[in-house]
Amino acid sequence: MDKKVIIRVGVVSFLLGFLLFFVIYLPKIVRNTRPDVSAQPSKTSDVVLPQIVAGQLVVPTSGESLRNLKPSLAMVSVNLVGIYDKNQLSAIRILGTIKNLGNSFVDSFTPVVKFLDVEGKVTAQKIAHLSANYSFFGLSEGEEAVVDITADEPPVSDRVEIILSASSSGMIPESSQIKIQNKRIETVSASASGQTVDVYRIEGEIVNTRSLPVSDISIFGWVVDDQGRVFGLARQDFKSDLLNPGGAIAFKMMVLPVRVDSKFSDWQLQAWAKEYKL
Repeated sequence: MDKKVIIRVGVVSFLLGFLLFFVIYLPKIVRNTRPDVSAQPSKTSDVVLPQIVAGQLVVPTSGESLRNLKPSLAMVSVNLVGIYDKNQLSAIRILGTIKNLGNSFVDSFTPVVKFLDVEGKVTAQKIAHLSANYSFFGLSEGEEAVVDITADEPPVSDRVEIILSASSSGMIPESSQIKIQNKRIETVSASASGQTVDVYRIEGEIVNTRSLPVSDISIFGWVVDDQGRVFGLARQDFKSDLLNPGGAIAFKMMVLPVRVDSKFSDWQLQAWAKEYKL
């Protein structure tokens, strides 16, 4: 073969190989050297609630009341869920657990939700209310309980802070009057809006271990996700039942999740009753 032809074939082959390198391999190298934009939080001037709020929650201290050992409540865990009306955020439901950090019984509290901007400045404050089907019965020193409150008409914000102003009337906690036995939980699949979700069936018995009858029996059951946050709560009341000493009454409730993306990790029960005197 002519030497010039060989050289010409070699040059053409080199150019084709170089071109293939740019077309096939160079884009892959560029992609691998670029920063992972998807892993970085997006920045926007309009913060969407409640997702960003839930991700940037500030768990408050209990303030002066803790140092003075007065009745004091603090959030232990929290899960924020948006309530929408015609695709507009109308309220924030706050599910979680609270703890009595004081040295006396607490039977009521006022929840204040503070909304903060990106610089930490308070832009608005709302007095939240107890959510439907939830009541707060009281906590002894060091005791924890589930909480379910709602803040209406939340403003656009970057963070929220929850302050619980506690009070006490010196009542004796009713939780010592009854016990829960034979408790069990079962996961059941259910369909809602074309989507299959897990709901939780909780069963058991309430036993009166005191020497006097009890009435106005109420029981809460709740489920906790793998981050320790309450994501479902149910309640059953026995307002017309009178339970004699040693007597038992069966309960059964269904706990519906308020967040379908939460992963079940644990569950709890808490029962209350009033001592009945003739």
